[in-house]
Amino acid sequence: ICRASRIEKRFASVAVKSGLLCVENEVGKLAVYRLADLSKVDELLFSSPIGMLRFSSDAQRLFVLTTNQTAYVLDASSWASAAATN
Repeated sequence: ICRASRIEKRFASVAVKSGLLCVENEVGKLAVYRLADLSKVDELLFSSPIGMLRFSSDAQRLFVLTTNQTAYVLDASSWASAAATN
């Protein structure tokens, strides 16, 4: 069991294959964590709140939809590499 600072969330997605967790900790602010120890890998800011987020089945992409209906498909492979090497 690993302990970390409290993670508040509105929306979350887990990519088991890559060992990543992505959560909206604050409105419009996503944080990407390693599942192994909950260390932060990256942080993303959006001008609108998050309406939905989901990793692809191969854990290589993150789909983010904001409440103003802007869709993003982000490359998650660099986060997966960081999670695997740390």
